[in-house]
Amino acid sequence: MSNIIQNGIGNVNISNGTGNNITNPYANMNLNNTGNSGNTGNNEQTEIYYKGFVQKGNISIPKTGLECPILENATSPALEVAVAIQFGPGLNEVGNTVIAGHNYHNGLFFSNNNKIETGDQIYIRDRSGTTVKYIVYSKFETTSEDTSYINRNTNGAREITLYTCNDDSSKRIIILAKEE
Repeated sequence: MSNIIQNGIGNVNISNGTGNNITNPYANMNLNNTGNSGNTGNNEQTEIYYKGFVQKGNISIPKTGLECPILENATSPALEVAVAIQFGPGLNEVGNTVIAGHNYHNGLFFSNNNKIETGDQIYIRDRSGTTVKYIVYSKFETTSEDTSYINRNTNGAREITLYTCNDDSSKRIIILAKEE
């Protein structure tokens, strides 16, 4: 069963293991290269920026219609323009990478995460162009003081955690997903 797309550009499909193919949600998505740090010719990747912040990849959640950049650091200014990495090894790396995003109650960023359910798909494309499909296996609300979802053993698997506030900001919506 193949669920990784290398260099996810063009009309590429993802096999979902049932004989049905899912069209790559990144087929026509631009990484928004609006600046760089220069390429020294020694295999360093050129930095990609989105609205002045280093962009590490993109996220697509078909259930909510979200397609947006993932920024390098979850700072307050960065979270005003996109979602961002809060903790972890990095996009599509072994371990748990936590991605934070605001719930603006208007459809932006993680505003519709309350609609995500177990079994839903999340696609993460990293800077190398690799797209990994993650399947949601748990969703819960917790207090803002609870950080148990951050540092956890993934038994050598690639996992992501989406983190946002609920609609009245009294709790946090946590979504756990692992590579299919």
